[in-house]
Amino acid sequence: MAHSYKILIVDDNENVRKTLAGVFADAGYMVRTAGDVDGAINALNSEYFHFIIVDIRLQGNDDNDESGVELTGTIRGKDIDSQIIFITGKAVRGQHLTYAKEYNVLAYIEKTDNWVENVLETIDIFSSPELIAYHRNRENAQIFLSYAREDQEKVEEVYEKLLAAGFKPWMDTKDILPGEDWEVAIKKAAKNSKFFIACLSHNSVTKRGFLQKEFTIALAIKEEKLEDDIYLIPVRLEICDVPERFGSIQWVDLFDDSGWVKLLKAIRVGIERLSIA
Repeated sequence: MAHSYKILIVDDNENVRKTLAGVFADAGYMVRTAGDVDGAINALNSEYFHFIIVDIRLQGNDDNDESGVELTGTIRGKDIDSQIIFITGKAVRGQHLTYAKEYNVLAYIEKTDNWVENVLETIDIFSSPELIAYHRNRENAQIFLSYAREDQEKVEEVYEKLLAAGFKPWMDTKDILPGEDWEVAIKKAAKNSKFFIACLSHNSVTKRGFLQKEFTIALAIKEEKLEDDIYLIPVRLEICDVPERFGSIQWVDLFDDSGWVKLLKAIRVGIERLSIA
C-alpha cells in the first residue's frame, strides 16, 4: 500500500539506514536517509518530512555524543513540526526521556529485539491526518494512571513516556496540588480523562483500599461509554492475575517487547473512535 508520507532516517550506521529504508520502502513510504547532522539539515532544507527517525548518537561509539538530540533541537528551532522518533543502541533512559519530552518526540525506541518492527508499527499507528494533528497539540485527551504505591517508580516511567509522546497523562503524585482534597481530585480526574490505564501487578491486584475504588470508578464510567469505545485499558507491569471484574476487557503486557507499541495502538484507536482531532 502506497503512502503519501515522507520519512527521513538519520543514523551514522549505514546498515541501519539501509535496513530501515528497505522496510519503509516495502511498506509504501517515501524514504530519504542521512548519515550525519549536515546531511539531515540539507534534506530538511529541501523538502518536508512527516516523520524523522533520529539516532541519538550520530558519532560512532562516543558515549558522550548526543548529536542526534542537538539535531532535534535544531529541527524544533526551525519550527519544523515533523513527528520525531528517537532510536538508540546505548540507552540512558531517564536523560533521553527528558529530551524526548522537551522536544515533543513521538516515541523513544531502544535497538533491542524487534526494534525495527516497533519503529515501523509506531509510524503505521500514527500515520493518519487525525493523529498527526492530535500530536501537534499536547493539550488533548487526558490519560489517567491508576496504580499501587509500590509500583510508583515503574508508573512514573510510563507517565514520562506518555508525556514525551505528546499525550497528557494524569498521575496523583504529579498532578494533585498541595491543599487539594486528593479523593475529590482523583474522582474528578478519572471522570475528565478519555482513557483510564489500570497498572496491574501483584501489588495492585491484591491491594485493598482506594485503589480498588479507583477501579470501581473506572468501571462505572465505562458503563456510560459506547460499546466499542476504548476507555479502561488494563496494563500488566509483570505477570499477574487480571481482576475478574475487568471481565472480557483485553489487557496488554508492558513488559513484552511489543507492549508499548500495543498500548499506543489502543490509544490511537480510542482517539479515532472518539473523533479527536
